[in-house]
Amino acid sequence: MVEAFVAVGNPSQPTSYFEFEVNPLGAWFCARADSPNLLREEMRVETFDCPGFTARVLVRERIWSALLALPLEALAGRPVTALRGNFFRVDRQSGEFQALFPTFADPPDFHRPGAFGLFAVSGP
Repeated sequence: MVEAFVAVGNPSQPTSYFEFEVNPLGAWFCARADSPNLLREEMRVETFDCPGFTARVLVRERIWSALLALPLEALAGRPVTALRGNFFRVDRQSGEFQALFPTFADPPDFHRPGAFGLFAVSGP
């Protein structure tokens, strides 16, 4: 499974963000997470139908890849020039958890907005 966590805008410590997941079978999941105190125990996650979100999966032999299209402007309600986020790969069979920006949590925990990186966004 791969996951993308996105906080639109440029907050130094995002407390609300979106989560997008896709697996090798093409199943996907969209959610909004609110974590006002940045504590997992207090986090609220709500699934939603995200208009404009698409996920394509390509499988070749034992290797797969996913292409996600995230509707940033629709999520933010305005044009987006920067965002905070992170990307993850989960292989539960092998027990591998990989992150673009590691959270260093044990056990693995991707809901760590303090570990999100900063991305510049440019138009087409």
